[in-house]
Amino acid sequence: MAGTPNMGGAKWALDFLLKKMELSFGEKLMKLIEEKGRTPADVYNKAGVTRSTFSKIKAGNDYNPTKETALALAIALHLDLDETADLIKRAGYSLSHSSESDLIVEFFIGRGVYNIDEINYQLDFRGHKTLTNWRKSKDE
Repeated sequence: MAGTPNMGGAKWALDFLLKKMELSFGEKLMKLIEEKGRTPADVYNKAGVTRSTFSKIKAGNDYNPTKETALALAIALHLDLDETADLIKRAGYSLSHSSESDLIVEFFIGRGVYNIDEINYQLDFRGHKTLTNWRKSKDE
């Protein structure tokens, strides 16, 4: 066809790169849930994620959760820092040492403290967005 660029070399290179494609966030999450011997409901409940949000994550390679939701799921699975970094990068995020909220989350994960309420309390106390729709008790 006239006007069609020669894609011979580019097609081969693109095919090669696409073979290196990693699992999506949802695919990796489901694999981790299985590897850890957990149930999806247990994980999304511990993470404070709604069933509908979890279904969107599970169903689509094009759907990525918010950073907070991705971190909440990593915490619910008791992932270490390397596993957390790997999981959240699949949704396009990273933990940054220039972000106080990221440092707070990293502090808890690094010490093996996987209590979402404790983490949310510290985030809220320091004026940051919580990982879930956590609310302080009205008695406080």
